[in-house]
Amino acid sequence: MIKTPKNLEPYIEALGEDLTLAFIMRFGGSPVYLPSSEATDSEIKTVLGADGIKALAKIFGPGQIGRVPIAREWTVRKLKAHHWSTLAIARELRVTDETVRRILNDRPSRQTSFNF
Repeated sequence: MIKTPKNLEPYIEALGEDLTLAFIMRFGGSPVYLPSSEATDSEIKTVLGADGIKALAKIFGPGQIGRVPIAREWTVRKLKAHHWSTLAIARELRVTDETVRRILNDRPSRQTSFNF
């Protein structure tokens, strides 16, 4: 079982885990506008469909919903659960394979300290 971060709970409630994963992979880190019109052709409608937009709007309201979480660790674990290879996850998320392994093995990141 993959622990769900608190900030993802509204998205998962509205969209389910798989659609939330697709949404985060496409829009994570950027602000998103939920169109109020079903006739709108937009990138968000391509990913979520009209029903997904309605479900998110029910929770957040139409319009700007703010910055979509990146949720890197959750995303890595979900992709691995979907049988993605470590290298494929690293390439998709633009991180190193070591970062993916660290997340999957629950190791803390190596902090480089600089003494100036």
